[in-house]
Amino acid sequence: MTHLKTRAALALLTAAFAIGCAGMAAAGDRKTDRRFVGTWDGFTGVPIYTKLVFDDAGRKLTYCNVQSCRNVNCFDMAYTGSLQSKFAYKDELRSWKFEWIDENRLLGEFTNNEGETAFAWYAPEDTPLESLTK
Repeated sequence: MTHLKTRAALALLTAAFAIGCAGMAAAGDRKTDRRFVGTWDGFTGVPIYTKLVFDDAGRKLTYCNVQSCRNVNCFDMAYTGSLQSKFAYKDELRSWKFEWIDENRLLGEFTNNEGETAFAWYAPEDTPLESLTK
């Protein structure tokens, strides 16, 4: 019985997360956009969920950081490099580097202003998230 309650609670939590984080979809409403999700292995052991939205027609890249279901921050990355191979973005506080491993996987590297580095795998949004620490 406890196992069923646990599974039901997990299903409810998953559904609430999907509904509550619908704001991430707004960053990629065009059907031609490619959407990839990744989990940064955070500096304090807390995973950070993110999304990359590629607008190939407009040659734009949008990055979304999901701190919680009610706190989704998106911005256009004025990247350097090529969205087909390697690309990067940097501002005064942090930098990101991305490299395609194959057509469905990107490896991301994030460095903050203190020099701490974290990594993430990105895959199409309809695939399970993968951690680099597993």
